Amino acid sequence: MQEVCIKLDDNFVSIKKILQKISLEEKAEICFSYISDFRSAKILRDCVNEICNLLWVDSTPKNRLILVIDELNNNAMEYGSLFWETNNMYFCFDKNIDSLLIKVEVEDTWNWYETKKAKDMEIIREENKKRNFSYHKSIRWRWLGLITEKIVDRLYFKDSASWGLIVWIEMKIKK
Repeated sequence: MQEVCIKLDDNFVSIKKILQKISLEEKAEICFSYISDFRSAKILRDCVNEICNLLWVDSTPKNRLILVIDELNNNAMEYGSLFWETNNMYFCFDKNIDSLLIKVEVEDTWNWYETKKAKDMEIIREENKKRNFSYHKSIRWRWLGLITEKIVDRLYFKDSASWGLIVWIEMKIKK
């Protein structure tokens, strides 16, 4: 398995060349390191879009994956890290004959007053399930029930070794 770390302040042309080489692998893990600034979100979307194109992911699952990753990264930047701190996103893929397994971990720095720990996130998830957030309401945290959990195969939370929160998703895409 190939492992690569990419700083998002690098030139996108050079990032694209790295991603092209990685896409030839059966398995890979790419760590994207980025500043907690919403301008990073566009570059992350472009990177995920490029990876999906190189892996021949159809537009519907690709767009759903980009949506989920965008939500997870935006939440990490808005609720889990202070402006200009460094967040990490780990994007892993495993190619099989009939499917593509994608795993993504988004890690924040746990330096913001609204930061939650894994246990807190699980409590919020269960409370939202009890409230039956199966339709749109103008309420925070609806992304968990309406977007992420309906799109991905697995979603979980864990505390990182550096006190941050890691939100982890898994999505299996059939070829």
